[in-house]
Parts: sequence; C-alpha cells; structure tokens
Amino acid sequence: MPFIRLLNTIAQGLPGFNKLNLLVLSLGISLALMPSLSVGNPLPDQKIIDILPFPNLTVQSLQVTDEDKNPIDLEAGRAFWLLSVFEYKKPLQKEFQIQFTVNEQQRETLPFDFSRRLEEGSDEIEVFWGPWILHRGGSYTASIHLDSQQNIKELNESDNLFELNLNIEGDLPPIWDLIRSEEGKRLLGDGTNVIVGSMDDALDFKHPLLTGGDSLGRPRLINLNQNNSGLDNSPINSEHATQVMGIVLAKAIRRGDFEGMAPDARYVCTEFLNRSGPSDHEVLDVRDAAGFLVENGAEVINLSWSYWTGNTESSYAGETELTNLLIDYLAYAHNIVCVPAINQLQNHNFPTAPGSSRNTITVGGIASNLQRTWEFQNHGPTKDGRSKPDLLGGSAEDVVSLSHRWREGEYLKSGLFGTSYCAPFVTGAVAQMIDFAKTRNQNRDHRVIKAILLSSATPLLRSDGSEWNTAEGTTLDAEQGAGLLNMVRVHQIYSAGEQNPNRCRIPGYDFAEILGHSNPDSSIDLNSQGIKVYNLGQLFHTSPEFVATLTWDRHTFWNDENGNDMIDKEDSFSTDHKDRLDNLDLLLFKDGELVAQSRSMNDNTEHLRLTNLEPGHYQLVVERKLILDSGEGEEYGLAWFSTGTWAHEAIRFTRGDVNADGKFDISDPLYTLLYLFKGSLPVTCLDSADFNDDGFVDISDAVSNLMFQFRGLGQLPPPGRDTCGLDPTTDSLDCHQFPPCEDLDAL
Repeated sequence: MPFIRLLNTIAQGLPGFNKLNLLVLSLGISLALMPSLSVGNPLPDQKIIDILPFPNLTVQSLQVTDEDKNPIDLEAGRAFWLLSVFEYKKPLQKEFQIQFTVNEQQRETLPFDFSRRLEEGSDEIEVFWGPWILHRGGSYTASIHLDSQQNIKELNESDNLFELNLNIEGDLPPIWDLIRSEEGKRLLGDGTNVIVGSMDDALDFKHPLLTGGDSLGRPRLINLNQNNSGLDNSPINSEHATQVMGIVLAKAIRRGDFEGMAPDARYVCTEFLNRSGPSDHEVLDVRDAAGFLVENGAEVINLSWSYWTGNTESSYAGETELTNLLIDYLAYAHNIVCVPAINQLQNHNFPTAPGSSRNTITVGGIASNLQRTWEFQNHGPTKDGRSKPDLLGGSAEDVVSLSHRWREGEYLKSGLFGTSYCAPFVTGAVAQMIDFAKTRNQNRDHRVIKAILLSSATPLLRSDGSEWNTAEGTTLDAEQGAGLLNMVRVHQIYSAGEQNPNRCRIPGYDFAEILGHSNPDSSIDLNSQGIKVYNLGQLFHTSPEFVATLTWDRHTFWNDENGNDMIDKEDSFSTDHKDRLDNLDLLLFKDGELVAQSRSMNDNTEHLRLTNLEPGHYQLVVERKLILDSGEGEEYGLAWFSTGTWAHEAIRFTRGDVNADGKFDISDPLYTLLYLFKGSLPVTCLDSADFNDDGFVDISDAVSNLMFQFRGLGQLPPPGRDTCGLDPTTDSLDCHQFPPCEDLDAL
C-alpha cells in the first residue's frame, strides 16, 4: 500500500491519534528509512511494519504428517495431522485463536496466549492438530488462519492465511473397498425406508452426520429411550454406540465426509449398558430396551456387546435366557435380523451371549492386513459344537468412525479396534438388502437374508495363515464362518429372485417350508416326504466355486408375565420341549449320485463350499431328519452361488410377450419399462423381453416393441409372436418359465 495510506492505517489503530501525531510519525519514519528513500526506490511496506511497535503473525509452512509428525502420503480413510510453523514478531501477551479447515470443516483452538510458547531468541511457533480423515479419494483443500477472530491488531493480516492442496489416493478406505460397500449402495440401496435399532450405551443423535432427514423427507431419528444429561439434551455415556452406529448410519454432508453403509436408513436407539457414565448412572433393563425397539419397528438390530445373566457354561452353549433366548425370540417371532459381534474376552475360550445365539448373524473381524481373521477374537465351536461366527464383517484393527467428542472438533475417531466395529458392516449390509427387498418385492425373511449373506461371502485365511476349512467338524470355518462380506455377490444372489425348485437359476435363493421327515432306515429317496429337491441344471465346465447355505430357526417363546402386551423387564423367554429344534441337512447330487453333504446334529445352519466341481447335472437337496416333537414342518431360507456356467434344457417362448400372459399388446413394452426402472415386476423369460435379440434387455427393447406394434416398423426376430420356439441366438439371457408355451406343450 502507498506510504500515506499505511500511516493512516496505523493512525486508525492507535487511540487518540490526530493529524499532528501523524506528521511527527511520518517525519520519524522517513528519517529512520532515509537510505531506502530515493526516486525509483519506493518504500517497502514490510520495512515499515518491521520498525513499528506492532505485532505481526505470518504463516511460514503447512504440511501433512502422521501423529508422530512424519510426512505421509494421503490415502482415503487414513488419519492425518496438520503441522504448521508460524512467525510471531513483536508478540503481545494476549490470547488469540487459530482456525484449521479441511474440506470446509473448521476446527478452532481455544483462545490462548501463544507468546508463552516462544523460545528465547526465536519468533517461530509450531502448531499441530488432528486427526483429520477424508473418506473418499480426490482433491481437497486444507488451510490455517492465524488470529481468526482478529484479536491481535496487525498492519498486515493477509499473511495470516495459508492454503494447501490435498490429493487423496484411492477411492474408499481399503476395508470398505474390499467388501464392495459402494457397489452395495448402488445396486441394493442405501437403507431408504429401513429402520435400524441401536441397543448399546447411548447414541449421540446430535452428531452432525446422524441428524437431518431421509430422502423421503422424514426425520432419521424415529425415537429414543436413553439419557439426556449432556449438553443441549444430548446424552452422556455415548462413546461406544456413536462409534459403532456411525459405520451403519453416518450420512455425508459434503464429498469426502465419512459415510456409513446405510446413510438413508432411519433409526431407534436405546441405552441398556453403562460403559462410561457415572457409577450411579441408570440404564434400561435389556428386556425393556428390546421391547422399545420392537414397538418402534426395528427391522435390524446391531448388538456389539457381550452380556448375559446366569450360568457362563449356558452362555457358551447359547442357552441363557438373557440374552440368548431373548435375541433368538426377536428373530423368530418378529423377523428382526439380529447382528451380534463375536466376543473378544480374554478369560473366555468360547463365544458368549448374544454371539452364541442360534437365530442370529454373528460377526467376526479381520486383521489390519485384510487377509487373515483377527487372532484376538473368541470363536467356535460353541460349547455344543456349533459354528460361530457366521461371517466376517470388517477390520477389527485401526477402524475409523464417528466420535462423540464432535463438539470439541473431533468429528471422527481413528485407531478403534475390536469386533464391535465389525458387526455394523453387516448391520448396514442387511439394511441395504431390506431396502432392495422392499423396492423389488423380494422376500425379506431373516433366514433368507442370512442364507444369502453366507453364500455370498469370500473366504480369507485363518489367523495362522491356513486356508478356510471345517476341520473342527463344524459346518462353517470355526474362525471366519462363511468368510468376508461381499456386497456384489449379495446383489447377484438377491436380484436373481426367489426360485422355482424345478428349474433354478444360479445364483438364486428360496424361502420354503419342508413337511414330513425322511425315512431314517433307507437310502435317500428324492421323491419321498421330508425331501425338497432343487434342480440346478447342467454344469458345462468345471466350476471354480460352488456355495450353498441353508438356515432355519430355533423356535423361541416370550412369556408376558405381567400381561401388558409389551416386552419388558418382568418377562421371560423359553423354548418348548414339545417344539424341538429341527434337524435339516443340505446335500448335493451329481447325475443322481451324492457328491457333498452338510450334516450337523446341533446347528441350524448347513453350508457347502466346493471347488473344482466337475461338469454334470446337479441337484441341491434339503432333507428333514426325524426329530421327535419337532412339528409337522419347518420353514427355511436357502441360497446358492457359483462361478461356473450353468444351463437348463431350453424353454420355448414367443418374442415380445414380456408379461407372459399369452397376448401381444401395449402391456408388454410397459412391463419392460417397469422391470427396468422400477424393479417391481419379475420377468420370467428374459429372451421374450429381448425384443431386438441383441442379448440384452434395455430401453431399446421397449421402444422397438412399441414401434413394431403401432408403426409397423422393424422386424420381429424368431421365434416371432405367434409361434412358440427356441432362441436361435447364444447369449447370457435365460428363459426361466413361459406358461403360454408350457400350456401348449401339455396339450
């Protein structure tokens, strides 16, 4: 700035300063700087600033480091710190604040007299703040602003601000990438219209990433039953649940923010554990917490804790009333998907309640190298010989999620560890699946969801480096269950739809009831009672992988002791010796010969995982063995997956009759559009919907169908609209069922 303007700025900053003072000051400065004043050599502003008795703050540097101040490369999901050095000349003994900003998220220090941090003979100060975490790769901006509230009067404040460009490598944090979480949201959904239950310590529902509404305009928080003893009616005792449920529910405000598996889900929270409150802090009874979630419509509940009453041996066997039978009852009677974490208790060698329960999806974790199971978790077999965990959800080490200290500027917490943070990955996956099921009119029974999740899982290495196996005699690997969550495979199975046992697509699933019992005294008769056969068709080439999972429930009952029609602390839970746990087996036949079987006497999950399956005709068989007092039948969920090429005998169809009603009219192209964009209608013969026979079903088929019907444009590929026939083109589309031609074949 010009010399006189600078002096005017000085004058405005000094109380009682007048024109005479300004003249004297001008003469004094001119004499002091006489060697610098000459024609063509204008007076530098900084020289004036240096000789005046005014403080000056200048940012010297800003860099990204780890927590030990070592420079690092930035990666999605990796915590980093900002390290800055600034110069403080002519310091005042006066407090001011420093503001850090990353991706528009601001954190400000408390007022502090930074002159106290100056070492003798130095005018430089180092400041260090973090962690910061960006959840997605890309380019972002970080900055530091000294004296952000302008408490220090300076002549030049432009050097108080310093910006730094951040380039984050990777798309998502490695574990989120590994389970294909983003594809899950895109293919299945982000939890819209799904209610998630939190049953833990209190959940800080005021965290900015948990507030607001869903995509349908409704508040995400449905109801809560927890303390409000914190600031602005927020809860205390809220550390654990906030961290855990952030992995499920966090909803990004801006790109780069942390976001959970089901960011559009709504939620209900209850507080039954006192983890960090005062010793006299009151919480709910576990039964009251469960009843509150039921009353408020929870469809999936996360259970990242280990808690039981009564005999520890019973907990090892999944037999405690609280909490094994309670949790089994919620699944069996209310179709709530219950997702407990496997425990990591040092003084226990078995899974404990609720992770040892039968009707749950119990979740374990993997090591930070993302290749092996976590060595510190407890695992099966349970005391009664069952597999637990059922599935691996995510990393149990160096986890990132929400922080309950967000008011202090710590929005996220890094370095979390334990299986508590693995279960919410599966809880979020279930929310995605329920979203998909509601949108696409798929079966959403908890047994189906469990069967699909286990059949889609990817096996990892055990903690000792050995491969997935069932050496302990369990149906699943004792350390990792079926393997690691895989959302792309989940979608492949779920989107295939519920299958007709006579002609199954691969992958696929079914929900059914099996009646009667097989004959225990004879070889397997595939036409007898107690047998359900699924015709998988012909495998043409060796299949690298074939997986199938069968699940059913232990029937568990609620005793409403006080008769108020609500689950509460007065009530009890039990099994009935006249309604015993069924014994179902899962068998695989090739060309009529038994080639693989899963037969557990104690578990209510059967699982087949086979590699290098040879070509042939295959049948998957559910067998119900004789168990006295087990009732007339048993409902089950069954899912299967394969990487091989399978086919059935070709089915005849007519081209363009998309809804297979035997007519060729405007309803057919409309049906195609509803199938493509709403997903609410099934197409049993994709070959018929492929109007232009290009091997794909897309909008061009609906357009071609309309143009042919109403403009007479284009040609209708064989077999045409009036004659039943086979598809002459080899493609990936299948004709699963076409009743109009089947009726003709039957004549």
